[in-house]
Amino acid sequence: MKMRIGRTKVLFFENDVVYKVYYGGYGRWTSQMLFENYSRILDWVKGLDGFEQLIEASYPVLKVKYAGELVKDDNISSVISPGPQITQILETLESLNIKHRDVIPGNLLVKDSKLTLVDYEYSFFPGCIFIDEEEAPYGLAGPFKSEKGFDDSFSFHEIWRGFGRELVLKKDITKKISLIASEGYKDGSSVWQGVTFHPIPFDDFSSVRSHKKIPCHAEYTAIKNFIEEKKIEKDSVLDLGSNVGFFSFSFNRDFDSTVLGIEKDAFNEQVARLLALFYEKRRVTFEIGDALEYVLATDKVFDIVLCLNTHMWMYKQHTAEKTMQMMKKLAKMTRHLFFQTAHAESASMYTVNELKNKEELINYLKEAGFENIEPIFESNLHDRKLRILFYAEGDKRN
Repeated sequence: MKMRIGRTKVLFFENDVVYKVYYGGYGRWTSQMLFENYSRILDWVKGLDGFEQLIEASYPVLKVKYAGELVKDDNISSVISPGPQITQILETLESLNIKHRDVIPGNLLVKDSKLTLVDYEYSFFPGCIFIDEEEAPYGLAGPFKSEKGFDDSFSFHEIWRGFGRELVLKKDITKKISLIASEGYKDGSSVWQGVTFHPIPFDDFSSVRSHKKIPCHAEYTAIKNFIEEKKIEKDSVLDLGSNVGFFSFSFNRDFDSTVLGIEKDAFNEQVARLLALFYEKRRVTFEIGDALEYVLATDKVFDIVLCLNTHMWMYKQHTAEKTMQMMKKLAKMTRHLFFQTAHAESASMYTVNELKNKEELINYLKEAGFENIEPIFESNLHDRKLRILFYAEGDKRN
């Protein structure tokens, strides 16, 4: 029988059972008080993933099912999506109004690719042994302790460096997206009142609404179907005006593309970057900057460039000559362009009046050096006239 001695209890391991025998207190909290704190929580989380499963509780012994080994550098790689797992555990605790208060690698076990959070003696919940939350001792202040989140302690750096950065990111992303959704169009952020311009392409954020007239899903489906039908190369993608990453993440998900998103709005770029970190999308990166300036400065080439409802902003914020210079550069640095912008007949507030209709847009793309131009999707944006999504072929040598 294996044994491990802790500050307040001794653990005995026998086959698939662990006996936790309480022998010591912590300050003025007796071993029995800590035992009762722990056993109450285990009773509440029976049958839930990510938690120890109680077999029997009779002071001073807690009898639980074996939940695995301590998380270490040599076994964390076996865990499937550790960030989302531990985030789900903590969100379950939050729904039960429990604050663990000691989330560190030393309190996480791994077995069969699954994580289990242990050690609830110092957890805070209504009716627990502590008078108030601040009275309870803790190692690492959990993400639900206060608005400030984690303490700047060694435990924070340890868990961040190891695998747990997602604990902070999920809350940070949600907070930022909530701000987008609640504040409306403000300080240059690309948002509509109560919604984001682009949807968030992950189920965890499916409750965040995008503008009902922004047909991102339909546009992406049209692009995806065109790529699959024509067997277009899609290993590398440049997403100009990437917003919070809908098209960038969608390309990576469906085609395993390496994607670079360029976004001028700092707030949206930060949300996109946090999403990439949270979902460990290492091949999707984002940079903050002016899309036109990026194109003119870069020497990179891409299989695909997405310029979807971004050109009109470049046209308005720069000269027509400089925008055409950028378009000519695009024709040389990509093999395939998906292009959409507002022209005069679209009757949009973002209209490029110099481009009066569909035919003038096609001629504009030809002047830039693109060939084999064809419309692949039409959308009725903002209940106005049609806006057309084009495919255009760039330099085949790239």
